[in-house]
Amino acid sequence: MRNESDVDNDVALTAVERETALTRESTLPHESSSHPARIPDYGVAIVNYKTYDDVRRCMASVKRQSHPPTSVVLIDADSDDAQLKSLLSEFPGLICESRPNEGFASGANRALARLHAESSAIEFMLLMNPDVELAPDFCERMLDGMVRHPSAGLASGKLVRPGEVTIDSTGITLPRNRRPRDRGSEELDLGQFEHDEHVFAASGAVLMLRTSALADLEIDGEIFDEDFFMYHEDTDLAWRASKLGWQSRYIHKACAIHTRRWRPHQRFEIEPRIRQHSFKNHYLQIIKNDELRYFLRDLPIIFAWEVIRLGYAILKDRALLQSYAEVVRLAPRAFRKRRMIRARMKHLRTSQIDPIN
Repeated sequence: MRNESDVDNDVALTAVERETALTRESTLPHESSSHPARIPDYGVAIVNYKTYDDVRRCMASVKRQSHPPTSVVLIDADSDDAQLKSLLSEFPGLICESRPNEGFASGANRALARLHAESSAIEFMLLMNPDVELAPDFCERMLDGMVRHPSAGLASGKLVRPGEVTIDSTGITLPRNRRPRDRGSEELDLGQFEHDEHVFAASGAVLMLRTSALADLEIDGEIFDEDFFMYHEDTDLAWRASKLGWQSRYIHKACAIHTRRWRPHQRFEIEPRIRQHSFKNHYLQIIKNDELRYFLRDLPIIFAWEVIRLGYAILKDRALLQSYAEVVRLAPRAFRKRRMIRARMKHLRTSQIDPIN
């Protein structure tokens, strides 16, 4: 998928941007097509909220990995003690931590911190939703792809729906209306995404993070913005990463099944407060990350899309109207984080290429 002007994520940088990018690349190993000398160590982090059967299937797929993780951490929100005890008996090496439900972003931050505390030497961290099952060589393929591309701070693979016929995600694109889209979603898998490439964002359903990138990506003590609670925290992170000199990578041979609990036709099965988070986070990530020159360029398209969103909220889903008040409440915090990102860009001497595709 490309935007109206067919602007590719791999578009050539301007002279100034290329010089900036080369500054970072000069400090990294050269990308190579040869096989890595070794497969690096990694850990797995899973964030769960009352989906224990999913966790069992997810953990079984982790156990089958051809290159196993050094440790696996489960952050369990609003735990069921009996279920958690059963999980620990089934998977003795699993490190579990029970917490109040403070949203996916908070759980993910805690999971990454706990994983780092368990093994500070790991070079990569795989963050997973429980409703994902990995192919046996998933992690080995992911690590191989990221070692070959040291500028990739984030990566994911080819995610398919149960049955392995329909695509769930092959990375995320950002159209001119600023509504992120899972690339290939709902399409039949006919081999149309059979090559590795840089993408705007990697799906947070199963996301590999380079540990050495996290210090650059952390803003206000958080990797994932906890004001988001849940939804769009992966695209917000990837957008920030692209501004700070780190790319997101799609690795096509790393395959996984993603059940995906929220699909468009099931929208009203999701409780209103959860739908509101998705709606408000659209605006928060724009405030934090968008470049004024690109925003003004695309303003007619953005305005038209916002009219459609407002109309939908008024006519179809009035619960979403409360999201606008929440955006107003959180906007000062988002603008403060924007200033922090801009200061980090200046410190790292990076610049934003056009993220739209």
